[in-house]
Amino acid sequence: MANGQLTMEFLHGKTKITKELLHRMQPDIKAWLQAGRVRVEEAPSFMHVWAAHPIKDLKAGLDDILHFKWDARTMRAAGVTYADLCEAGMTHETMALFGYTLYEWSTLGFGKTEAEPISLPDTWRLFKMQKQDVLQCLCK
Repeated sequence: MANGQLTMEFLHGKTKITKELLHRMQPDIKAWLQAGRVRVEEAPSFMHVWAAHPIKDLKAGLDDILHFKWDARTMRAAGVTYADLCEAGMTHETMALFGYTLYEWSTLGFGKTEAEPISLPDTWRLFKMQKQDVLQCLCK
């Protein structure tokens, strides 16, 4: 009979088993998820060992990503890009829900090409900057 308390958090946190050893024991992070032994929102804590993308591999939706409230640095570490978020359903209207600065968005791959189609009012709403200033700040 399986012990439901044997989660990655318990095994790593309470028993001090390294994530590297847990990876050797079960290298498929999807198996951990299916067994209920780890949650997708814990991805930043295991991404250095299990190379699984939260959206592409772990099937997290935009609602999940917003619920996690990850900062831009955590998103980068998890391998999430602006393009990934758009593919998951993010729009210019929902970008504001993340609360990122223009610089933080740029670190996720948001550039001039992505900013061009954004309307003037949305540019101001998102970045508190005129569109021409936003474009001037961005590369590519």
